Order: sequence, then C-alpha cells, then structure tokens
Amino acid sequence: MTAPISRCTPPCHVVIVAGGSGKRLWPLSRAAHPKFLCDAGTGRPLLAEAIRRALALTTADRVTVVTGHAHARATRDLAQAYGVSSFVIEPEPRDSGPAVAAGTLHIASWEPEALVVTMPADQFVGPPGVWEASVHHALEAAREGELVCLGVVPTAAETGYGYIRAPYRAGQGPVRAVASFHEKPSAQTARHYLETGDYLWNTAIMVWRADRFQRHLKRHAEDLADAVAAALSPHREHGDAPEGSVELDATAWAAAPRLAIEHALMTAAAEAGALKVVATRLEWTDVGNWESFVQGRRPDEDPAVALLDAARCVVVRTDRGQQRRRYVLFGLDDVLVADCGDVVLVAARSRAQEIKNVVDALAHRGWKDLL
Repeated sequence: MTAPISRCTPPCHVVIVAGGSGKRLWPLSRAAHPKFLCDAGTGRPLLAEAIRRALALTTADRVTVVTGHAHARATRDLAQAYGVSSFVIEPEPRDSGPAVAAGTLHIASWEPEALVVTMPADQFVGPPGVWEASVHHALEAAREGELVCLGVVPTAAETGYGYIRAPYRAGQGPVRAVASFHEKPSAQTARHYLETGDYLWNTAIMVWRADRFQRHLKRHAEDLADAVAAALSPHREHGDAPEGSVELDATAWAAAPRLAIEHALMTAAAEAGALKVVATRLEWTDVGNWESFVQGRRPDEDPAVALLDAARCVVVRTDRGQQRRRYVLFGLDDVLVADCGDVVLVAARSRAQEIKNVVDALAHRGWKDLL
C-alpha cells in the first residue's frame, strides 16, 4: 500500500480553478452563479466536491482556489467551511491558461519545489480510491520532473470532450508520452479515436513541480509567464477581496493572452517531449452541458413528472423552481425541461451543447435579468 499522498515530499499543493460564465448549464447556472457553485445532483456544489477531492490528497492549508472577483465572496464562504483560506482573485476571466499559471506561480514564489495538482472546480470525478491512485501515479512522474496530465480511457465515442493522443504500447504502465491534444471531434472522428486505443479524454487535471512548470512556461509561453508574474507581484490586498486573498493586478493581468492551458503550454510541452499522461479509468465528466448533467437520471421516478407516450425526456427542477409544479410530457422525444423558477427551458437534448448560444441570443434580445 502506498503512503497517503498528503505525506509526499516535496509537499503536495492543490490549485482549484473556479471560473466560468454561467452559460453551459443555463438557466441553472447564471453569470453571477456559475456552474461550480451549482449542485449537479450530489447535494453539494461542484466546488465543494472539488475541495473534498483536494482534501483526499493534502491538507486544507495547501489548497488554493483561483476564482473571479465577481464570485470571490461566494467562493470564500463555501471554501472556508472546509478550512480552505487561500485564494487568487482574477480581475477578469482570461481562460484556464492564465488561471492555472497564476495559481502555480503563486505557490512557486514561496515553495518552488512543491508538487502542484491543478484541477477544474466543475467536474464529477470518482470513485475516491481510483482518484487517489491516479493522482499518486501523476505525482510520482512529476517528482521526476515531468509535466503530467490525467486522461480517462474512453468508454464511448464522445463528441463533447477534448482528447489527448498518447499511443499505447503493450506492457506499459499507466504513464504514457503525450503526442498531441485534439479539440471536440465529429462523431466519425470520435469513433476512430475509440477504436485505436491511442486517445484519452482530456480531464484538464494536471500535475507538476512548481519550478518546472515555471521554467516551461517561460520557455514556451513567455508573454503569459511575464504577464502573470507581473500581476502577482506585488501582491495587493483589495478592499472587496476576501481574507487570505491575493488580488491580481488588473493592468498586468489584462496583458495575459486569453488561452486555455492546453494551447498556452501543454501542446508545446508535448512537442518538446516533456509531457506525460496517466491513463486512468476514473468515472469522470466535465458536466459541460445539460446532456452530461442528466445522464443516469430517471425522470419517471419523480412523482411530479408524468411521461405519457414520451421517450428520452427529462425534467430537472432546481431550488429556484416551483417545487409544487407538476409536469406532463406527451408525445415528445429527446426533450429536456429545466425549471428554474424565473424561467423554464425546453430544449432538444441532442442540442445540449448549443445552450450557450441561447444565452447570447437572450442577451441580444435584452433579457439581461435572466443571465
């Protein structure tokens, strides 16, 4: 049996990236209440689930949450219930590249040899034993100087996930060399990925030594490295920021390229032969749209929902909804009904990934109270 990950040397830190615009799970998520603050069916917000996973790896004083200024108060209130009190506050969202860099470079400034696990705040990940074992493999590779990510062995030809190409070799362990990253594929391409065995779902969960990440960032993304370093130094306490926060300098932060971490650094690291992936069989979803949210739900078990001559339909009621309202769906197929009280969304489940476009259309229409 391996030792608990929290006892690893150098110390393990966890950076949780809690951002988002509230579009993908609209109307459950909103601009002021993004996906990571929503309960996606576990009884706890997704951020709380992420913190619980972090605490399976390390102690609360080694967990840092990177979030936006607009959500800092709600994030602080939730995280401090778990003993987490370290926050990096973004003046504006700049995608995952700057956010991951800010969290890692913040730790590197005072503990450069620390092992750092970075992960999004808005995912389902399990079960606990597989999670901890997968991260343990990644930490071992990172201790040797590698940049490492977690990739899930695909179980279906999913078109809503990004993929990592990491050719499988007979007899190898779970750690593979990364060849390339690929965006969300067509259905035909996804089937090809599944058949080859050389592609993994990209979880955006990554592990590295803080100083090694800093070195690679400077080498492959100098503009990003310089902008984030300038935003972090000097650290400024902001009057509206929660206690224990580092408020990034807004002027310096605005110069950071708006890029996902895969485009900002990981692709270049893979081309340089410096990136590994742990192939894992985690139960994982990024809850990236309503279809992933409702997977496994049984609407016919809800006494307030009657499906009459209807198939593949689901009704979701939130704590914003009218809990006494009943729903009758008749003669419909492939339909989602999401009742959030002030608005009811009725949509084709097959078009779940397009909901963010609906939010943009409503903004254009002037329905800003619903955003």
